[in-house]
Amino acid sequence: MTCDALETTERKPFLSFDAIFRLASILFRPNPTVDIRVLPDHMKRDMGFMDWGTPRREDEMFR
Repeated sequence: MTCDALETTERKPFLSFDAIFRLASILFRPNPTVDIRVLPDHMKRDMGFMDWGTPRREDEMFR
């Protein structure tokens, strides 16, 4: 007794149109830039573009 099974494989496309569209939107979108001049001082300090000013009293203890 033999059992023959017919199997068909579904061939998937290598890149779908959705993947190509997402890749193109990533590659061709404008790069975001940050204008440092318009940021408030506290953000400039947090990002390291500005000094904090005068040292605090606690800092003199550790010198």
